[in-house]
Amino acid sequence: MFKIGEFSKISQVSLRMLRHYDEVDLFKPVHSDPQTGYRYYSVTQLLELYRIVALRDMGFTIKEMKHILVDNPAVSDLQGLLEQQRTRLQDDITQTRYKLAHVEARLKHLAKEASPQANAQHDAPDVIVKRVPAQRIVSLREVTPRMEMAGMFMVNVLRTLSEHGIGPAGTGLAVFYDAHYETTDIDWEVGRPLSADVDEHVHGSICLDDGRPLCVHTLPEVPEMASWVIEGPYVSLFEAYKVLGEWLEAHDATTTGDSREVFLNISDTPANNITEVQFPLVLQT
Repeated sequence: MFKIGEFSKISQVSLRMLRHYDEVDLFKPVHSDPQTGYRYYSVTQLLELYRIVALRDMGFTIKEMKHILVDNPAVSDLQGLLEQQRTRLQDDITQTRYKLAHVEARLKHLAKEASPQANAQHDAPDVIVKRVPAQRIVSLREVTPRMEMAGMFMVNVLRTLSEHGIGPAGTGLAVFYDAHYETTDIDWEVGRPLSADVDEHVHGSICLDDGRPLCVHTLPEVPEMASWVIEGPYVSLFEAYKVLGEWLEAHDATTTGDSREVFLNISDTPANNITEVQFPLVLQT
């Protein structure tokens, strides 16, 4: 038998983790001296420890590891656990990519602000205030749990519409119904305007892969809509919101109703995306 320090070197598992596994009853030494408290391990335990390390590296919790190692679940149950873990890991990757894209966008923005040409942005076209007429759209509204999942929802809706020949590919719009900005439980809808020659029968007849039907309804007219168009990836839209915010403050204007994003061009190269951000305004008296 080996003392814990020697066994740690042989197994390539730290003292801290070996003690932790003992304390949570996941991996016990073959013997513990009641007088000294020393833990002793056997080389025959290595296979079990390697299984624990493998499960830990896959991201399983202590509770899940105990279930796998102690309860010896059926193959189908183990497959289900692995599939759940795969989903969690894929979700982690999605979140990390989303955060990385935002970091990159902020770095580019800071570099642009610090450049000698930074003042050139004042020569950019001013915010446009226009009347947006009522428009009939086919869309799906949902509450998206997290912002990094929003892209997947948008892609699914617009891809489904393209498969049914609704609207030009690479375009779309989103309407945000929350009274303030949210990164969780976002209440919004994504869809496309319908041309006059499209029949109302599309209402409920077009469904996502999960069976949720898209619906036809009319977005109300907005007499005064402040808008600004930006080219670049979706994560850089904060620049458009900044421009609109500066304009609103300079003109002592107030927003009302639901903001919109109109996807004038959605490209496979995100730098070529063109998006119009829209804020409805309070009519001046």
